[in-house]
Amino acid sequence: MHRMLRNQLRRIGIADPAHLPAALAEVAALAAQDGLSAEARGLLSGLERLLGRVDQSYDQFDRDMDLRSRSLMLSSEDLMQANARLQAEGGGPDGGARFLARHRRQPDRRLGRGGARD
Repeated sequence: MHRMLRNQLRRIGIADPAHLPAALAEVAALAAQDGLSAEARGLLSGLERLLGRVDQSYDQFDRDMDLRSRSLMLSSEDLMQANARLQAEGGGPDGGARFLARHRRQPDRRLGRGGARD
């Protein structure tokens, strides 16, 4: 069970996740009782599925966040390497701008035209 869901359950009185199956069984038994509206019966009988989906959503969010963080880290490393190359080729912190200005009009042999848009 995801730690956030565990914390939320703890806040409503389920301190030990091991007690959740028994509590859900009680809720399912309540759903079978007479006198409940269709909405209340649906809510009670669907609570276990809802908690499962919430748990899966938290897990998916964590996976997505890890993927974004990794992607951002790799992009940052690539940009730092490109910046270091520009500084080395251009001669200092402002040299990158001079390097780009000097090389922006060189012909792009693959395209058969100037590097900048004509």
